[in-house]
Amino acid sequence: MKSSVSVRSLLIAIGAAIVGNLLAFAAGTSADATFDAGQPYPIGIPMIVGATVVPFLIGSFAFNRLAKTRESIARWLPLGGLVFALVSSPNGYFASQDAATGIALAAMHVISGVAWFVLTRSAAKA
Repeated sequence: MKSSVSVRSLLIAIGAAIVGNLLAFAAGTSADATFDAGQPYPIGIPMIVGATVVPFLIGSFAFNRLAKTRESIARWLPLGGLVFALVSSPNGYFASQDAATGIALAAMHVISGVAWFVLTRSAAKA
């Protein structure tokens, strides 16, 4: 088994996660979310895109490197990333000033975690 995330699959997963996260942002905005979670910079479209793209790039690079040296770990990385996203999803809710912001930020974590799981799970099975 040669596990690796292809560039094509990575771009599809990033695109799907960005679309899902921007939909969550739009839903939060329509629900009067302030998107203030105590950060010194505003949470907006550029921040959402960057916070989606960078972890996927770093994560897929790490996945490909680890899968080459330790193939057995490739089976656990998809679930590990999903669990990390789910466990960290309440952080935005606790740090935010309103429920709409917390729910939207938590949804973004879940969306990205599911996209990561699908991306790496299919690569691990290949």
